[in-house]
Amino acid sequence: MLLENLLWKTPDEHSDFTKLKEAVDQISKVALHINENIRQHENFQKMLNIQNSFSREGAPKLLAP
Repeated sequence: MLLENLLWKTPDEHSDFTKLKEAVDQISKVALHINENIRQHENFQKMLNIQNSFSREGAPKLLAP
């Protein structure tokens, strides 16, 4: 990530270092949150596809709306 590279090259005593580190930390947290939501959505889609593969009447419902 560009900000991580910038942070790595910024001296600890630089006036922007602390804010830059906070920005990198926050962006990392947001990225983790987004990735987790994507993973959950993908898993839900897989379960939905499995449920839809049961084409007969009375097939078990794995997911409820």
